[in-house]
Amino acid sequence: MITRGFDPCLILYPISEWTRVEEQLSQLSSIRGQHRNFVRSIVRHATYLQYDSQGRIAIPDNLLEFASVIKDVNVIGMINKIELWAPEILDSQDVTADVTATDFEDLANEINF
Repeated sequence: MITRGFDPCLILYPISEWTRVEEQLSQLSSIRGQHRNFVRSIVRHATYLQYDSQGRIAIPDNLLEFASVIKDVNVIGMINKIELWAPEILDSQDVTADVTATDFEDLANEINF
């Protein structure tokens, strides 16, 4: 399964992980507008993908356009999913800006890293 991320990237989920995402989304209320809009924003661009005989996947053009992927792509393993980024966008992201050394240490301690 592939869908748009909150950042200008694409996220690839194994089916088993996507099923967990769907289960969590189904816990939100279909009556509350904020919940409906959130679910809609996640699932409206979600697309099932299949590998071809050489292990490649074809990513839909609308998703490539969203992520500004033209030719090259950076692939980042995120434990239970994969992020796909246009290199120039990923390079412009300051991934450490929101995490100070103290924050990093606190988060590492939370997971016993």
